[in-house]
Amino acid sequence: MNCLARALFPLLVVAGSLPVLRVTGLACRRHAAGPQPGATAVAVLGTTQYDGRPSPVLQARIDHAADIARADPSLTVVTLGGNLPGDRFTEAGVAAEYLERAGVDKPRPVPVGNSTWESLEALPGQERWVIVTTALHAARTESIARQIGLDARVSGAPDERIRFPKRSWWVLLRHEVGGLLVADVSATLGRGPADRLEAFLRRVQLLFKPSDRSRLEQLENR
Repeated sequence: MNCLARALFPLLVVAGSLPVLRVTGLACRRHAAGPQPGATAVAVLGTTQYDGRPSPVLQARIDHAADIARADPSLTVVTLGGNLPGDRFTEAGVAAEYLERAGVDKPRPVPVGNSTWESLEALPGQERWVIVTTALHAARTESIARQIGLDARVSGAPDERIRFPKRSWWVLLRHEVGGLLVADVSATLGRGPADRLEAFLRRVQLLFKPSDRSRLEQLENR
C-alpha cells in the first residue's frame, strides 16, 4: 500500500461507515416512539401483504400505529401502499382493515405507491405527521419526507423478527444503507441520478436475493 493509499484508507473507512451510523443511530432514537407533540396525523407505510393478510412486518406496523392512535384519539390515521400486477388487495387497504379490527376509528386508506417516495408524495402537506414504519427505515423515510416538504417524524414499529444481531437485521440494514444513499443523491443531484443509482442497486440486490427478480421487474416496467 503506497503513501497515498495509506492516507486515504481511514477517510474511506469513515465515509463508508457514515450511512451505517445514520441508519442505526436514527433507528435507535425512533424505536417505539409514541405520539409526538403537535402531531395531527399518523401515516402507516405499506409493505408486503399476502392476498389480504398483512405480512409480519406490516402487522408490526399496524399494531404500533394502533397503539399510537389509542394513546391520542384525535390523530387522523392514514394507511399507504398500492399493489403490483396480479395483487387483489392493496397494502393500504389491508392495513386499514386490520386497524379497524384493532379498534382504530375510520382509518383512511390511500392505495398509492410501490415505494416509500411514491407513498409519501400522496400525503397532504398541511398535517404534522407521525410516520410508522420499521425502525431501520427511519433515516431514509425522514430524508424523503424532508425533500417532499412534509412536516414528519418517524416512529419505528417494534418487531422482534428484525432485531440485532439476527440475520434479518443485517439484511435490512444493507438494504436501508443503499436506500439512504439513493435519498442523499436525490437531495444533492436530483431524482434522475438517484433513479439510475436505485436501478443499479436493485440489480446488485438480485445477487443476494434472486427471488426478488419478479417483483423488481414489475417495478421497473410500471
